[in-house]
Amino acid sequence: MSQNNINESLSLSEKGDFMKKILEFSLSKNIDSKTKDRLFRLVSTEIDKPNYIEIDLINQIGEIRKEIESIKSNNSKNEKEETVNRLTHNPKFITNFLNEFRQNTALKYSTHLWDNTDFLESIESFYGKLEEEKRNKKFGYIFNYNRGLYNLLNYFLFTPKTETNDGIPKYGWDGLQEVKIGWQFPQDLIKKWAIENYNNQEKGNSKKPLEFPIPNSLKPTKRIKGREINYFEDVVNVFKTEIQFRGEENNLLNSIEYLTKKFNLNCENIAALNKLDFYTYTRGVINALGFIFEYFEKKNQSKRNVDIKVEQDISSITLCFTQIDSYPAKVLDLQNPNIFFSGDTNSVIKEIFSLCDYSIISKFNGGNFLQIDLLTDETQAELDGNNIKSVLSKFKVMEVDKEQVIGFTHKLKFYL
Repeated sequence: MSQNNINESLSLSEKGDFMKKILEFSLSKNIDSKTKDRLFRLVSTEIDKPNYIEIDLINQIGEIRKEIESIKSNNSKNEKEETVNRLTHNPKFITNFLNEFRQNTALKYSTHLWDNTDFLESIESFYGKLEEEKRNKKFGYIFNYNRGLYNLLNYFLFTPKTETNDGIPKYGWDGLQEVKIGWQFPQDLIKKWAIENYNNQEKGNSKKPLEFPIPNSLKPTKRIKGREINYFEDVVNVFKTEIQFRGEENNLLNSIEYLTKKFNLNCENIAALNKLDFYTYTRGVINALGFIFEYFEKKNQSKRNVDIKVEQDISSITLCFTQIDSYPAKVLDLQNPNIFFSGDTNSVIKEIFSLCDYSIISKFNGGNFLQIDLLTDETQAELDGNNIKSVLSKFKVMEVDKEQVIGFTHKLKFYL
């Protein structure tokens, strides 16, 4: 019998009862949302056909439809709240995004002098290309990977949500509050200047956006990272140090030397950091290293020697910082390793979330030589404001050779 004949053989009341049962079943908690939606669409198709169902039944089904829509709305709201309060560890995405600053992209030309590339014909075409890359490179994902980096990039490249007073932003960059300007913020500031001085001039004589003079009202009152901020190019050069450890400036080595002196530690093999060059959110990494060195100084003041090891291949750079001959007295529960680590560790994790994989290597419980992976692929963490409330994923524990363990080691693996 054909499908049409089956339909015709059902009485109106039978067909109505059957569809009502389907809709009631679609409210069951035992089926997923996709199945519920499919059931709802199938029945809705039949409902819309006149003459099949009595008015009373249509009204009843309408009530069930409202319940389904209410459930869907609440689920959507809960999913949004969960997204706002949760981070996912994805350092490869961050690395790939930041590497776009060296490709033939608008991102690259946000930090380099302009040439004859087609999308640099006008300030508007540059902004258009930048917005296109924002979509295609999935910039918005960074919000759920590392909030500090997201805020920095959004301020420098796009339009942050921050108050202004007579055109002056109330807040500046994270960690550099006196820097209150980016490519598109304050709104139209650079755009208006570039239309007059770049778009409407002969290209041989035109002034490029990096030559934009910073208004006195937006100039920092002090030098920023040793630089006076007079032109937008000065702002760009500061930004570069925020997204890249630059070999020519040796900003990673200089930061470690500063921390060594601050916490009165003796760093062995510090020269291994010389001229290292890779993209990452440098402020997050340096903040994390600050917590690690403070931990070294606080937890075992008699152990002042720190060994530094660098391993590099074509796809990654691994940095190991070891407090020599220092081992934890606290017992590690191998079945529940997360509870071993305290708020100090959460502070480190928060700073380097999605910037690098993170492991601890040491001797535990008097004789277990272990590596504990705290940040690996897809690690999930719950936020409390801007801080890590807890890591939701279970830390991974593996045995290592005794010969590898010379103390308490923090291992950070960055992707290239």
